[in-house]
Amino acid sequence: MKISKFVEKNNTSHDTIRHYMKLGLINPSKNGGQYDFDENCQINFDNIIKLKDMGFSLSEIKTILLFDKFGRLTQYSEISEYRSLYLDKLADIDKEILRLNHAKNNIENYISTLKQPKQYNHQFGIPLKDIGLLHCSTCQKPLDITDGVIEENSLISGELKCDCGESYSIINGILICCNTPNNKEILSGTEFVGNYIKHTSDDYLNNISRALEFFNSIVGHINFENKTIIEAGTGWGVFIRYIYDKLPNSITYVAVDKSYEQLLLLKETLSQVPIKKNILFICADFNSLPLKHQSFDILIDASGSTSYNFHTDKWLLNTLKPYLKPDYDLLAGYMLFSKFKLTSDIPSHLRKYYDMNFLENHLKENNIEILRSALYDQVDVGGPYDSYFGDGEVVFTRCIYGRHMEEK
Repeated sequence: MKISKFVEKNNTSHDTIRHYMKLGLINPSKNGGQYDFDENCQINFDNIIKLKDMGFSLSEIKTILLFDKFGRLTQYSEISEYRSLYLDKLADIDKEILRLNHAKNNIENYISTLKQPKQYNHQFGIPLKDIGLLHCSTCQKPLDITDGVIEENSLISGELKCDCGESYSIINGILICCNTPNNKEILSGTEFVGNYIKHTSDDYLNNISRALEFFNSIVGHINFENKTIIEAGTGWGVFIRYIYDKLPNSITYVAVDKSYEQLLLLKETLSQVPIKKNILFICADFNSLPLKHQSFDILIDASGSTSYNFHTDKWLLNTLKPYLKPDYDLLAGYMLFSKFKLTSDIPSHLRKYYDMNFLENHLKENNIEILRSALYDQVDVGGPYDSYFGDGEVVFTRCIYGRHMEEK
């Protein structure tokens, strides 16, 4: 019987049979260039299936079949070594049953603790105490509330106006300075995280995980009390959600992103957290922020620069410099390329912003003293949410914690 017929008869695959042949479990004769599977091959295959159903590994099955071959016409079944193969396997199965029952009980006990969580619905908006932080992006004059709804001491909806004529809307607690929000349905935070993990490569996820752990370790050593923080390119909030519990109630945290939908997703997620922090959500372009100059103690640039320089021939740090205090801290993560392809999505004149040496010079020129840094693995696959590099391109991550030193 040829291999194709043998495979079809036993409802298996060519690769499986070839693997069994390589291990010596099935030994067909060879006539010319083709294998011939006889009755012994079928007996061996049936024995393999039977023993696999008992839980034996292929290595253990090979030993059992050797007893069958070498002990033919003897009482090999009475040999202690042979019997011990089955007795040991039975003992292993008993141990596995105990382990699985223990695991089953632990899971059942844990599930019993997963009661319906308490429903929180914090209202996020523009805290009234922080209205003074908002200034016209054109003339830098303070903004006045001309209309609005106030809940939990925050402006949830309404309009802010400047004497110069500029005005900004507040929709769903988010200050809108650029794109008009649409009504498209967005995923919940849980659904988005699940999709992101499912569709992103393990190597890329590992780099993000390491970067978050780096930032988390730094946050534990920074005094955030009464500090104003701006995060540029907040997105769906992976950074702020990871450090949220460590933020004191005295902070003012401004989350800026061009995507209204992602900010809304983040806001809805944080509204369900037991403790409410002081967060302002601003949907704006980095070049026209309605914020008062020299107001922020800390700049978070976890991924903002990566996105910013897809289209902009300027460092994000330089764009945001007017809003930062002279002695600001910088927490930043930079995606850098170690290999571009000729047809890269990154325009050739912008690729310098993804070069390690160019980044180092930029930080030095801006008097950033690097206090701690980390460099993470090169990866060549991301996912649908991180598709800024294509086949044949390789990226890696550089994370830094630095402090701006005033020029002497």
